[in-house]
Amino acid sequence: MTKPNQQTKLFAHYDVFNELVNLYLNKNLPNKIILSGYKGIGKSTLAYHLTNYILSQNEEFNYNLKRREIDKKNKTFNLIASNTHINFFLISLSEGKKNIEILQVRELLNYLTKTSFDNLPKIIIIDDCEYLNKNSSNSLLKVLEEPPENVYFFLIHNSQRNILETIKSRCIEFKIFLDQESKKKIINNITQSNYDIFHSDFKNNYFLPKFYLDYFEYCEMNELDISKTDINLLLENIFIKKNYKRNSFVNDYLFFLIQNFFYIKFKTTKNKDNYYDLFSYFIKRFDDLIKYNLDFDSFIIEFKNKVFNEK
Repeated sequence: MTKPNQQTKLFAHYDVFNELVNLYLNKNLPNKIILSGYKGIGKSTLAYHLTNYILSQNEEFNYNLKRREIDKKNKTFNLIASNTHINFFLISLSEGKKNIEILQVRELLNYLTKTSFDNLPKIIIIDDCEYLNKNSSNSLLKVLEEPPENVYFFLIHNSQRNILETIKSRCIEFKIFLDQESKKKIINNITQSNYDIFHSDFKNNYFLPKFYLDYFEYCEMNELDISKTDINLLLENIFIKKNYKRNSFVNDYLFFLIQNFFYIKFKTTKNKDNYYDLFSYFIKRFDDLIKYNLDFDSFIIEFKNKVFNEK
């Protein structure tokens, strides 16, 4: 899976990107920006493309504005991909952590005291900014209120989660959306497949490109035909192999898949009240599993016995 900092082609959000570029060229780019939208919609990729455009202007193989594309031979691209660019600093949620920690923000504050290279701007990307807790947010507030000269902050926000108002109020927010045609284009490119061949159970306007990429990789790994795999077959594969215990795709999307299972039941069954009651019950059960870190086996067994085996 190509990470946002290694994605050389911008497949969507052209209007927002062009607006940000023009603001920069006219010396009006806000120095504190929040890119807000659903997770997986391409916000981070957009931020990295803008970063490359700004930092690579005087380099060989600089950003191709006409094609909205980064050259893999570009120095800035390779330094940022390895997180070693002297004018770039990244904060994101560390693996296994529940929050962005105050130590990460302190490292940023120390970085900002150092001299810029070649008078280039310093660019700070704070990914997953909804995971800033109260302590790390408070530590960040001062520098957001009075940022050093020639420093730009790009905060990436999953709008399905709240961000502290004290952070939001100090930034200019750009809301990022994705229409259906743009979504198809992205999916076709990142999966090197065709959106139209996915089973109808997965042609849902609420599914975002990252889901399709992860789902495509899961099907390949488990030898599932994406054109024939419906929601029942996918869940059956997950349950039989107990992939809810060890697979990252399932860990990320099991709740989402169960919601979709019920959504399809609502559309296709006459006994909607019964499924609505079951849906409410299992969503509450799932929340409790996460909240109290309980074992999934009992949940899966109950779900299979009460709902899934009735399919």
